[in-house]
Amino acid sequence: MKKIIFLSILCFILVCVCVGTGFGQKLDKKVIKKDSLLKVKLLKKGFDADYTRISGKRSKWLNELLPLSAKNSTHLSGQAIDILVGDVNKDGNKNEQDVKIVITCLEEIERENPILVGGLGTYLTKNKISRRMVHFDVRGTKARWNK
Repeated sequence: MKKIIFLSILCFILVCVCVGTGFGQKLDKKVIKKDSLLKVKLLKKGFDADYTRISGKRSKWLNELLPLSAKNSTHLSGQAIDILVGDVNKDGNKNEQDVKIVITCLEEIERENPILVGGLGTYLTKNKISRRMVHFDVRGTKARWNK
């Protein structure tokens, strides 16, 4: 029970820190453009832009607290966004199929806009919530991973 309370408090603090720092205001213009193009592309293809930004620019200490983050994360420079994917394909489920649709759209966006090339990662082997997360950034070089 103590562990659940501790984790709940930690999650609350992390959300407050992320939202409280206004991470959307400090993001690189290119990653904001990539996010905007993702929404447009999903809608044009007949999908829902059903995802939530869960992380953007992070402070170094916050980045170090997060178990899935890289030490030199592109989040530190505001060049990255993590999203939690919802029911993009409108089939009543939030699952790997929705993540794959988002990944395909992001790949297309990079082919159409070479200036937005960057990292693209999923966490499909992790827990139920993490497997619906997608990371994308604008580091300037192509990088891919599936954890």
